[in-house]
Amino acid sequence: MVENHFSIAQAVVTDPLSSSAGGYMLVAKSPSILSQDADFLSASPGISDYLQELQATEESYFSFFTLPSKKYALVRRFIYGKRRGVNRVVVHMLVISNDFLHRIQNNIGLLIDSQFQAGDKTLSLTQLGEEVRQPELDSSLPDLICQLPTELFETLVAQRQQLLDQWSKDQLNHLLLGILETLVQKKWVLLPQDMKYRELLNFACLSLPIGDRARISWTTHFTPGSVLFRLANAPQPDETRLLYPKKEECLLLKDIEKLKVHAPVVALCDHIMTNSSSELEALYSYLQDYKISLLDDAKLFARYLQSWNSDEVFRNFLEKGASTLTTLSENLSEYESRVKHTKLVLDGLEFNVLYAICQTGLNVSTSLGDIDEIVIKLDETVIKNHHNLVVEKCLEPALVANFITQYGSFKLAFIAMGLAWQRLPALPLSYDEHQSLFSAFFDKYQIKELGKAHNRTMLPFLAKIGFELIIYYNNSSRTLNDLPALLSLQVIADNNPSVLDNTLVYLEKNKNNLSATIALLKIAERVKRIDIIAEIMIRIIFPSMKNVPEQIILEGIDSTQGHPDVISHALKFCSGTPFDKALSQLKALIGRKPKDAKQIISKVLVGNFLSSSFDKSDEIKGITRELDKLELPIESLLHFLLVEAQWVLNRDFEENKNHFKNAIRHVITHKNADETRVILKKMTEILQDKEQYHKVAILIFEGIAHKAAKVAPAPFYDIFEKLLSQNVEIDWESLVKDIFPLMQQKQWAARLAQIWWNKLSDQPWKVPNETELNMLELMGENEFLDIIGKWMPHIGEQRTNSKVVVLFKGLVDKFVKREHPKIYIEFAAQTIRRQKQAHAQMSLEEAADRLCSACYQIEHKLLNILYIFIENGFFVLFNKPEIRQLSKDYMNNPQLTPVIKLTLSEILSRNKRL
Repeated sequence: MVENHFSIAQAVVTDPLSSSAGGYMLVAKSPSILSQDADFLSASPGISDYLQELQATEESYFSFFTLPSKKYALVRRFIYGKRRGVNRVVVHMLVISNDFLHRIQNNIGLLIDSQFQAGDKTLSLTQLGEEVRQPELDSSLPDLICQLPTELFETLVAQRQQLLDQWSKDQLNHLLLGILETLVQKKWVLLPQDMKYRELLNFACLSLPIGDRARISWTTHFTPGSVLFRLANAPQPDETRLLYPKKEECLLLKDIEKLKVHAPVVALCDHIMTNSSSELEALYSYLQDYKISLLDDAKLFARYLQSWNSDEVFRNFLEKGASTLTTLSENLSEYESRVKHTKLVLDGLEFNVLYAICQTGLNVSTSLGDIDEIVIKLDETVIKNHHNLVVEKCLEPALVANFITQYGSFKLAFIAMGLAWQRLPALPLSYDEHQSLFSAFFDKYQIKELGKAHNRTMLPFLAKIGFELIIYYNNSSRTLNDLPALLSLQVIADNNPSVLDNTLVYLEKNKNNLSATIALLKIAERVKRIDIIAEIMIRIIFPSMKNVPEQIILEGIDSTQGHPDVISHALKFCSGTPFDKALSQLKALIGRKPKDAKQIISKVLVGNFLSSSFDKSDEIKGITRELDKLELPIESLLHFLLVEAQWVLNRDFEENKNHFKNAIRHVITHKNADETRVILKKMTEILQDKEQYHKVAILIFEGIAHKAAKVAPAPFYDIFEKLLSQNVEIDWESLVKDIFPLMQQKQWAARLAQIWWNKLSDQPWKVPNETELNMLELMGENEFLDIIGKWMPHIGEQRTNSKVVVLFKGLVDKFVKREHPKIYIEFAAQTIRRQKQAHAQMSLEEAADRLCSACYQIEHKLLNILYIFIENGFFVLFNKPEIRQLSKDYMNNPQLTPVIKLTLSEILSRNKRL
């Protein structure tokens, strides 16, 4: 016995023993009973003189009718004790839902015989009456749980057998014919009150088709009130008839025996009087499947009964299908012929045909393949060869959807849906039909069935349908996330990720459906189909990036877990957070998957162009040093070197600059001379042509200077000199101090010395440091001659470091004593001038004498260089007043040497500057 459980409300009306007030009233009810239903019962409880004076107080009387709430009531009236000298009647009402009645096929007799759970007690209906027969006023009753058996048609046969003990088969059949015919004619029936007629009433109610039973209100004891029962027992039927508005349409027992009975009623009664419970169950289920009503259309009822009465072999086909596809085709042809011969209407019969077709698919599935293959074979070998009205109507989407809802077999429903799907016009023309069909299937089976292992062979076929519905979805009133096709495809992909293989094929059928793309992307992410995610991102998401929410792009990049194509596309086309995410993943791949990282770099650098997003992303920090681990060609690395430098400058933090320069020094350490020259060449190009990137080149130059000066001195010093001459803001002194010890070839050390001392000579005077003094010792003749002219005025200044003067003196003696008397004499004059400033007591005569003494050392006769001696000696050492003073007394001053006198004489004769 399989039990189903339903919640049932209850209420009690009686004359309360504990109340001094008189009269019947509602004394108790359960929580879920509606007030309108309780009021209805209270206003018309069904109390009669017959019940109050009844001698057989153990009997119960039942009624069935519709309540104001559209729910149904089963009322039991029974006697309990006396009140005011008469029987006290207890009216116990159970409130029944439409779903409950549907589950018991509207057989109310089953409820009367059922067991009920009331709190912790399990009670029959009679025992429930004992519990509620003496409640306190305004008592609270529990809602009941009904435990219901499923053998629904045994009751009808048992009732028939019980009545055959009272009447002969013909008599019972005659009575049943009269009652059913009266109901078909929309009239009322009043039967005597005796027990056998109460049982006859119950039998007649059960004899109605399942859908008609709930439409007939009945009672085993009629009392005046709000309900005008269609079928009732009454103590005095002839008097009771007077209470009906149209008493001529309220028939008594003697009246129904005279009625002319219609053929469909006769045919039904024949089945009722002869068939077994299983046969009756099959018949009534058949009628219910097609929603056939005896009360609404007797002619239609007759046609269906005629079909039912066809030979057993064909009926077996409709119930169980065929054993082969060939037999199925033959049976469909025969069925078509029967329909034409009997002129049966098609409404409803399509269920039998569809069921037989689908059941045949199950029958042959073992020999012909999986269920999804059977759908195709059924369509190709059978359905397409039966272009007739019956088969066409069997595969209408609405009917198939109804079929899916009613039949419990997942595989049957799958075959039905598959056949209907194959025959629908292509999407998007028939979208609504496709959608309703799939929704019915999904609503019925959902996740539970889709996830079962034995159903997985059907998943690709279902996925195909789901794809089509998602791709062509276009309904602004609902979100795509609510679409059954999307929900089911998620489950299908969970169980069989390979169904996503053709995702791009479906998406590209409708390139404008971005919402479908995003939905399918999320499914692919859910099952970790990185290949599918990558294809969707590359071919659809990135090209449509302006219309895609940023979060979707981020999730897609994340889900591909470093896919080279996805990262390279993101680095080329994205900006902001998605770009940062991609660059972060690239950096992570460098150590984990260097080959993939190299592949990404290669794709990003196609066209030798990097996105402007690089120098805006904080993830660029340290990229050059990280990429150097990949041993990239220096030309590739250089691109990232430039953008990282630009980022550092954009941020304008000293800490970032220092970090970058240290990183570059680390990178350049491992580069050879040729690679270093490539970088320097690029810096030179930038400094020549791209003014907006000058600062980038300068920052990189600072980082590579130490290595470049050593391995590529020629291009290095070109840039060094250029930047130095432009007064670029670099800590030149520290740089020179660092690179000078690295010079391995004297010529480049001398070049550095020349450049630096040239620069020093243009700057305000400062005390040279140790490095600068060491560089001065490396001066060659040409380098010395380049700077001595600029430095000459500084020699005569007292603040000039004596070490510098000494070093210059050595270079002057070395390089200019013979070849450059002009420089030699001027240097001597500046030196003496410095001494004169240091010793304030030095006379003019002594200073002039020292100049002469210094000049004696050169290998030139004084008369030959007299002009140079005057211009570069006297006029450097003495100012005009001093020369005038010497000239004034030179003839009378014996301390003046002849050379000085000659010089003064020459000066006076030329009258120069005086």
